[in-house]
Amino acid sequence: MQRADNEITNYSLEDQWAVVLDAYEDEPNLAFILAQNFQVMKDLLETGPSGAAKVIESFEEAIETLFPFSEYHKAGREFFLLAVQGTLRPAFDLTKLAEQARSEADRDDEID
Repeated sequence: MQRADNEITNYSLEDQWAVVLDAYEDEPNLAFILAQNFQVMKDLLETGPSGAAKVIESFEEAIETLFPFSEYHKAGREFFLLAVQGTLRPAFDLTKLAEQARSEADRDDEID
């Protein structure tokens, strides 16, 4: 479930939550802390637009915090080391990596 295109949206929210929350099955203290955080976010959302903005900001921070734990972070380091070593192909343009990924996702959407 690492893709950010339509493949991920084909799963129900229940299925997506199951994947995430199953990691807490043997971690009761962490499960409780996560549940408390969900309650805080729920309470903020119920306050209206300003609360929603705070929740979105919190999600953005969470995404940034999780990035170093991901395979993408490791891949980024590998790209960095290849660039430092001078072994990246000249045609490879890191500045267009996100654009290329979006183009691929758009092509995948057309196929589906």
